[in-house]
Amino acid sequence: MDGTKIWVLKRDGRNMQLHAGTGVSYVKTAEQLPKSIDGSYLVQPYKEPFLGKGQYQRKAEFRVYLAITSFVPLRVYFYPRLWVVLAGSIYTSSADVENRCVHDTHAHAKQKCDGGLTVEQRQLSYEDYSQKAELTEEMGHAYIDKVTQLLAQIIHFANPAIKSHKINKGLHESGASCFSYMRGDLGMTEEGDP
Repeated sequence: MDGTKIWVLKRDGRNMQLHAGTGVSYVKTAEQLPKSIDGSYLVQPYKEPFLGKGQYQRKAEFRVYLAITSFVPLRVYFYPRLWVVLAGSIYTSSADVENRCVHDTHAHAKQKCDGGLTVEQRQLSYEDYSQKAELTEEMGHAYIDKVTQLLAQIIHFANPAIKSHKINKGLHESGASCFSYMRGDLGMTEEGDP
C-alpha cells in the first residue's frame, strides 16, 4: 500500500450482515487502515469496472440469487437471471474515492445522487442492461459462465464449514428440511470478469 493504488476496505460484523454499502471505504495507504480492529475486515484491490455507453457509463452491481434446499448433501440452485443496480452518477475515475455517487450502488446513495437516471432506471434486468450498456453478447455469456464457476468454487470450499455449523448439523440430524435464500452481489471488471 504505497499510495498509488486504491484498495477497498470492507468492515463486517454481526450487526452488518446486510451491508447496504455501510462499512465500505477506500484507502491508499496502510496508515488509513483502522488502528483497532473491533470486527473483521476485508481488504481487496480496487478493480476498474466495466463501463457501459452514454448514461450507462456507471459502476454496476450484478445481483445473483441462490436457493439452498439441503446442507447434507449440499444442494444449491442458481437462478440464472441476474439483476443489475447502477451507481447514482456516471463514472469519472477510481481516484475520486470521496464521491460515493460514482462508486456506490446501494439504496441510501440512490436518493442523494442526481446522475441523470431515476432510481427505477438504475435497477434493471441483466438483459436490459446488456442492451443499454452495449455489452456484447459474447462478453455477456462469458460473464454469466464465470459467475456460475466462481459461485460453484465458493460453495465447494465453504461446504465443510456449512456442514459443520451447529444449526445445519442439527437440521440434518433431526431430519428436518430447510430452505435458505441468498443473494450475492458481484461487480464486473473492465475485462469482463466478476
